Amino acid sequence: MKPDEQARVQRRMQAWVKLTPKERQAARERYKKLEKLPPDKKQGLKQQWEEYNRLPEQERRKLGSTPRKPAAPARPPSLLPNLRRRRLRRLKRARSRRHRPQTSSPASMDSGALAPPGPTVPGIGRRVLAMVYESLVVFAIAFFAGLAFYGATHGRLSGNTRLAFQLYLFLVLGAYFIACWSRGGRTLPMQTWKLRLVRDDGLSVGIVRAALRYVLAWPSLLFFGVGVFWAFFDRDRQFLHDRLAGTRIVMIDDARP
Repeated sequence: MKPDEQARVQRRMQAWVKLTPKERQAARERYKKLEKLPPDKKQGLKQQWEEYNRLPEQERRKLGSTPRKPAAPARPPSLLPNLRRRRLRRLKRARSRRHRPQTSSPASMDSGALAPPGPTVPGIGRRVLAMVYESLVVFAIAFFAGLAFYGATHGRLSGNTRLAFQLYLFLVLGAYFIACWSRGGRTLPMQTWKLRLVRDDGLSVGIVRAALRYVLAWPSLLFFGVGVFWAFFDRDRQFLHDRLAGTRIVMIDDARP
């Protein structure tokens, strides 16, 4: 070996002896990486190393003493997905707040902005069954009222007497229904089926409105039951005479006093 090469090998050996075990391990790893590089890159690194050795001692010391910026500590890989999830949650919350409808103020709540739910409308079948039960009560009232009229007229039901008898039954049944609807909002069959007649606003029915419903119920029921079939197309499932009279049938528990 040439003298300069011997001197260089000695310097390297002296430098190797001064290294700590960690520095030696790092040097071995760097050497393994260099061995895996392609030949062209090895040649380039070799030229750079030769140029570095040709530099004066002072220049090499300056290069070796140049402080390097400390590398930023890498975040553990397990924390990265958690951070991404947190950011996504924050974005979703911000978007939901933007599109969230404004809630009413306490003042509007106290003034009745939050209205109670509407009364429950019973099914059509339930009301029809109550009407069938009601027909039995109507037949009983008409029977006893007819006996009284028959006795008063001594059995004469011809001509004007027949018309008077029909008007008489109409008024007797009207008195029964109007009295029941205006006082408690229900007849005996309606009470059995837990039904009650109220106005559209849920309040009790007065005498005038009860009489109007009674008059409208006759053509609604006698004209082929058109008032009952109307409930299948009505938005609130109410009968035609209820829609015209401004009344509705609700469950007893949902009606207002």
